[in-house]
Amino acid sequence: MVTFSSQTALRDQAHRPCHGGCLGCFFGDSINLAIGVAVDRSGNIYAGDASAFLGQSSRLLRVNRLTGAQTVVSIGGNLALPVGVAIDDSDRIFVSDVASMAGGPQDYLIRIDPTTGVQTVIATSETLQAPTGLDVLLNGKLVVANNKSGAVFSVNPATGKTLPLTSGGVISQPFGLTVVRSEPLFYSSAHSVHFGVVHVGSQAIDSIFVLNSGDAPLFISSIASDSSQFTVSPAPGTIPPSSGEEFYITFQPVSADSISARIVFTSDAFDSPFILTVTGSGTLTSVKTTNGSIPLVYALYKNYPNPFNPSTTLRFDLPQASLVSLRVFNILGAEVANLVGGAVYQAGRYAIPFNAARLASGIYFYQLKRAGDRAETDRFPQRWEDDPAPLRTAAKC
Repeated sequence: MVTFSSQTALRDQAHRPCHGGCLGCFFGDSINLAIGVAVDRSGNIYAGDASAFLGQSSRLLRVNRLTGAQTVVSIGGNLALPVGVAIDDSDRIFVSDVASMAGGPQDYLIRIDPTTGVQTVIATSETLQAPTGLDVLLNGKLVVANNKSGAVFSVNPATGKTLPLTSGGVISQPFGLTVVRSEPLFYSSAHSVHFGVVHVGSQAIDSIFVLNSGDAPLFISSIASDSSQFTVSPAPGTIPPSSGEEFYITFQPVSADSISARIVFTSDAFDSPFILTVTGSGTLTSVKTTNGSIPLVYALYKNYPNPFNPSTTLRFDLPQASLVSLRVFNILGAEVANLVGGAVYQAGRYAIPFNAARLASGIYFYQLKRAGDRAETDRFPQRWEDDPAPLRTAAKC
């Protein structure tokens, strides 16, 4: 709702503590009588200032939301009582001016160029009678509320043609008007992805699901990773309302190091950007073959050494290139280690180290899974036992 405020009231408000989580209150000498307000897509605040009541020229001001710095966008002309200010998705500025309330000959609906401040009067087919309410519909048309007649109508800003929306009834002397617009909502199935250990020269693939739970299309304008070792597909695009899309993250390490990175999804959702944290480690574990031969069958071997304290090695054979994962689970089925997180391994014999120093005593299972095939599962066969050495836990399998 738009309300009239006196200069004294504004100055009092500027020195009053903020409540309800506001970021700041701005006041400056340029503002005399702010009666209309709107916000553009960049967060800049536009205020209609009715300085004509104080013997000065009325104006439209732009206020920086962070610094409070004020810039005069347009001054004088047809501006007298700019009580309604609205901005469309193209950052075009519209003002409804109730000049008749200030003794002017007529009221105006004005389009203002945000760069030059040039004012263009929109000649409407519906007579303006104190148009105190103004907003923009999703289709770019304006909606205006006449205070004197109580009529609410849409206006094509290009032609001035009007279309009645409602009149009379319970509406009497409307002063403020707000259009509740459809909005996209960005929801991600995860805020972080952990790839575990991946062989240098291979790659691991994981994914997140992005859902648009809003009622307007979600436009993802960019997806940027701050590390070239993590890439995302598909490319940015538009997700319809109540729909979603799977985004695949590929980790391709170039060295035997641990790395953490951020992938930033920028969209037109109100809480943009969304930041996904990704981590992974590279390993130089070599591929071991027998006499240079390629294995003939898939195989998952018993861990070695056995018993181990606290490290062991898991070995498996691949007769052809495969997308594989190798994970360790406790007896309840909860994953406790992700040794190979969906990596593409070429044909060969692989040995993957596993350090269990951080795990409690118990029985654990390891599982090798190949894309499009059933999982191979084995277990560390015996229960872990306490080592006689103090303050240290060892394992025997």
